[in-house]
Amino acid sequence: SNQEGIDPILILALMMQESNCNKDDSSDSSHGLMQINSGVHCGNYELPKDDNECINLLKSDTDKNIEVGVKILKEYYETTNEAYQIALINHNCKSYSKYEIIKNYRDWDKALRMYNGVGCLSPNFDKTFVELTNNRYEKLKQIADENNFVSSGTNADSSTIGAVIASFSEDPIALA
Repeated sequence: SNQEGIDPILILALMMQESNCNKDDSSDSSHGLMQINSGVHCGNYELPKDDNECINLLKSDTDKNIEVGVKILKEYYETTNEAYQIALINHNCKSYSKYEIIKNYRDWDKALRMYNGVGCLSPNFDKTFVELTNNRYEKLKQIADENNFVSSGTNADSSTIGAVIASFSEDPIALA
């Protein structure tokens, strides 16, 4: 994540929100730690085009799963606000009750919303995804800061995530 300019603690918070850090977690279409959507991303990011081969790789190679998830999140971060607004409109979000909130997401909030999906009227739309992920992020940063782990922005070292995980005794789900 450092190479992409993303705080590793944000990636940890995202993994916790997406899969509870379970590398074997899968839904109908999303797989592994970062819950990579095979229907959308297989054939991209150096992933195999074959769905079964891609899913197996996403579930068995945690480094590749995280690498792809980080690239996707960075790509969404770099998406223009105008393109985000168009995506919301194309997914019928104007009729969504919290449209006034989500239309104003910027930067990492926008990236997180896009990562989880902008299909506002879909039965699988997670209305609180951004807020829950941000809450996890803030709690993890606090733990990292209290334990003197490097945690700010791109200066975080590669051991930060492991050290943060090892330092708290709560169930990761309870950090939500």
